[in-house]
Amino acid sequence: MGYEFKLKESEERMNKLTNIIVAFILMLFLLPAFAEAQSMNPDSLLEADPLIQEEPEVETPAPLPTNEWKSLNRLLACNSLDYIKSILTLRGYEIWAGGGKTSDYMPQDPFDSVIITRNPITKEFIILLIKPEINLACIIAGGQSIETIENMDIDIEL
Repeated sequence: MGYEFKLKESEERMNKLTNIIVAFILMLFLLPAFAEAQSMNPDSLLEADPLIQEEPEVETPAPLPTNEWKSLNRLLACNSLDYIKSILTLRGYEIWAGGGKTSDYMPQDPFDSVIITRNPITKEFIILLIKPEINLACIIAGGQSIETIENMDIDIEL
């Protein structure tokens, strides 16, 4: 009877330790995404590079009234890439589009790839951020319908 109590207590400690390790690993990858850029020296902005040609001026829409970028905190549903892939495959989703980047393209972003999956029958979609090196996938968005611009009835321009 005493051994059962010690075994249960040991399992509880192991579960707590596992949760702490998983939280630490996620913090290592998610905290750099909230890092702020370093400021530039104002004098360096006046220096011109002769190799850079001036681009034609494009009218830029006005920013938000506060002239600041907004940051929204959001919990991500993450699991192993293999597990999420098996669930999506069982539900009829197929890879519809994807993209990737090198680690030096946006160093503050811990994810290397994005995958858009779509069910061809229902047209439902799930968007995933992928970190293949650690077998991690996070669901960042999903919806009832997704189409290419060519197949939509509305006019969207960027």
